[in-house]
Amino acid sequence: MKTKILKFFIVPLLILFCENAFSASKIYWEDGFKIIHASLYLYEKDFEDTEFFVINIKNPYFKDFNVQIFSELVPFTKNKEGKHDSEVSKLLNKKKGTAIIFKDGIIKCAIYDKKSKDFKTWSFRLENDEDSYKAYGENISYYDKCVKNINACYQTIETCSPLTIRKSRQVKVPYTVMEWEPGSIGHSNFTARNGISNSGTQIGRTVPVTKYRYETEYYDEINPNYNPQAVAEAKTNLDHWIIEKDNTQKKLVLPYRLYFD
Repeated sequence: MKTKILKFFIVPLLILFCENAFSASKIYWEDGFKIIHASLYLYEKDFEDTEFFVINIKNPYFKDFNVQIFSELVPFTKNKEGKHDSEVSKLLNKKKGTAIIFKDGIIKCAIYDKKSKDFKTWSFRLENDEDSYKAYGENISYYDKCVKNINACYQTIETCSPLTIRKSRQVKVPYTVMEWEPGSIGHSNFTARNGISNSGTQIGRTVPVTKYRYETEYYDEINPNYNPQAVAEAKTNLDHWIIEKDNTQKKLVLPYRLYFD
């Protein structure tokens, strides 16, 4: 039984480990070509922080440029028929799986075909624009400023709007329980020790006992940050920064163009 249980847990783990091991991507250079290869498949995460295609302008709002470019390649490999390329086969040197080869703006996506025992390839052309890169960097910085100012306005409105604020504290609350109190009987036929009579009968009585427990008590007090004027200003500024953010987002045009050859 224990052996069956161990197999139930260990086998799936081994399969998962093997899949991760064989599908792990590797970036290397070959004859001036930059190559990323995986024994099974390539994923978006394989291109994060790689600068495989282009130098990325980091920001917390939008995809890494290299991830974005890869995501644009994938649909073509599913909807268009690939071609055999002897140069790609030579570069990959009997490898299998999936690879992307890049040099001088030319991208070749290669997927191993089991039937032909060779790679099918899809070709793309990538064009970069230095002025667009500079504009994107400036716009993303201003976009970040807009987001931070919007968050600051929301924080001011939330903090300074209420006249009172709800607080809590722990208070000691009494409660009553009934407990047994051992007693004694002064009858001449028997005496009692520790609440037990000579005949073995327990004697005593049930009495109320006061105990204490802690409970959470909620109460309101004046909000020291209450400021209607600051709230009014924040609401005005909020409208302004939301418009600025939306307008700036429209200017965030990707600084590259991708063409399918």
